[in-house]
Amino acid sequence: MSQDGHMRQDGPMSQDDQGPAGPQMVPIDMDAAAIEAASDRALLILKVHPASPAAHFGVQKSWRLLTVNGRAPDDATVFKAQMQGGATVVFADATGQQAHQLSGAVWPFGIVTVPWPGSAYARSIEKAQFDREDMTRFWKEGVLSPYPQFIDPLERYLSRGTLGLFERLKGQRVSSPDMIASVAEYPVLALLSLSYATAGQMDAAAYYLDATRASRQRAAQASYSSIDMSMDAYTESLIAEATGEHERALDAMRRAAQSSPDIEEVERRLAALEGRAPAMSVPRYTLERFPVTYDLPRTDPIGELKQPDGMVSLSETLAALEGDELLLVLVLGDYRSNYYYNLDILRLAILNKALPGMVKAVHAITAGTYALDANHRRACEAEALSLGLPLELLYDEADRVSGQLFPDGYPARFFLDRDATVLATERIMEEEGFWLAQARRAELAPSATPTGSTS
Repeated sequence: MSQDGHMRQDGPMSQDDQGPAGPQMVPIDMDAAAIEAASDRALLILKVHPASPAAHFGVQKSWRLLTVNGRAPDDATVFKAQMQGGATVVFADATGQQAHQLSGAVWPFGIVTVPWPGSAYARSIEKAQFDREDMTRFWKEGVLSPYPQFIDPLERYLSRGTLGLFERLKGQRVSSPDMIASVAEYPVLALLSLSYATAGQMDAAAYYLDATRASRQRAAQASYSSIDMSMDAYTESLIAEATGEHERALDAMRRAAQSSPDIEEVERRLAALEGRAPAMSVPRYTLERFPVTYDLPRTDPIGELKQPDGMVSLSETLAALEGDELLLVLVLGDYRSNYYYNLDILRLAILNKALPGMVKAVHAITAGTYALDANHRRACEAEALSLGLPLELLYDEADRVSGQLFPDGYPARFFLDRDATVLATERIMEEEGFWLAQARRAELAPSATPTGSTS
């Protein structure tokens, strides 16, 4: 990577290749009071992916991202920094006593962040200016302590405006779960149920879990994301465990693990219920040869995505890969798109724009026309294409590819190298699949420096 923060086209360079003027993380003077003041609008780092720029620069879990180019790290500021390279980023360590500055480097990709769970975040929840995915990330990364403090702002959110679901009588919930379900607020109700369970208030947790499920039924949302299914079952398990129903708790946690086998918090709780040590399993197909081949037409079954006519061959695409380039195969089954496909391609487009030369092509294979939240899909696809993501939509009318893979959920993701080796199947929206693919590629070629570990 050059000193302006961009990846060199002739391949990655090792840390030893960098001169003293290269980007570095350095301590800076910033007193604890200033760090605390900046933290209220900061981002909390929940995870740092291996083989990523963030890992290379020494960013650590539980650090706080305080400022980007002197500004609070809101979405627009972060996106601009990711696109332009060479940003100045200030972090505070987990103690809140020491600040560090990174200047002139590519954005420290490879971090999973959420808003710092302080008063500013509570206000954003109440005002409906929050992303439920942010709140889900605390649970996914096993950081449950903020959830009890979300109870009040979540209830205020549900009471706002015309919803009128609560009358805010202290110690009482005057609306029945069935009444609450008249408004399709099931994602927020699920978070509220988890928050109460984490706080140890199991009657309230059960009440809102019932409301969550009733709300989904009223909204005809019989099929919902594996993450949401896993969180529901996880919360049910906490409730059952607290009331001494061990078998129900075990069954619910097994369902949570089946829906999301890669979430460490779920595996940790399941292992405790089963009386064993936690053991994260490697997802199916990892480091195996991709078991399917295909020749499919470039066709959008709903006719929105305009593409050149013609067939796309998996074997020919793989043969055209050069160097460290990868192919991503997204298998959508009967979906034209779903929520996580939308988020995956947008995040991959950002990575591909900032760190070019890693992804040669993206094959999104669909067998149907069902598209959850068409407006969201259109916005994400438009942004991904504008950023230059080499996305091709392939129509598998007989659903042969999905039928041979038996995926646990959609989209099923497969990062493939030239030899059709599956390097990663994990989600991309939080960059995990992307960086695991780079790390596993390096493991297959130990002499290579993991892409993205340079600056």
